[in-house]
Amino acid sequence: MAYHRADPRPFVPRTLVWEDVVNRPTMVRAVASRKATPKNEDLAIVTIAPLSGNVLDFAMVDEVLREFSHVRRILPPYSN
Repeated sequence: MAYHRADPRPFVPRTLVWEDVVNRPTMVRAVASRKATPKNEDLAIVTIAPLSGNVLDFAMVDEVLREFSHVRRILPPYSN
């Protein structure tokens, strides 16, 4: 990518070598021709941070997550 408005050389780590490529095209902006297909829209990440010194009861965590998914009308990935 060729830079015309900024000089990236001050930001190159000392262990790398800057090499200027002749006839390299200028930076271009790409635009997608169609909307991307949604992926992983049905997944969620849960972060559990128990207080230090306390034992974490996984049965209680499971119950809380199931109750949350029921209130939000989210089908849990596991059903008993």
